[in-house]
Amino acid sequence: MQGVAITTTITHTMIMLTNKMKGENMNNVIDSIMLGDLKHNYAAFVDRWGFEEADFRLHRLFGEVWLNNREIVWQWFDKEYVGGSK
Repeated sequence: MQGVAITTTITHTMIMLTNKMKGENMNNVIDSIMLGDLKHNYAAFVDRWGFEEADFRLHRLFGEVWLNNREIVWQWFDKEYVGGSK
């Protein structure tokens, strides 16, 4: 059920933002939301299952989005999350 709540919240947010923003700005907002979601889930998954399983699970959940952004998430994790700025 947790996945349904997250999807509903993201969908609701996207609908609300669609009414306020158009074009390039909307894409930037969606990209920021997705990147924040990837970072949050990666940290939680690594804490629970370790690096290899976190990578596998995020790929399974997010597909190409994960593959296209994982380097950014890994760099963030190494520099900020592990560095003490959780």
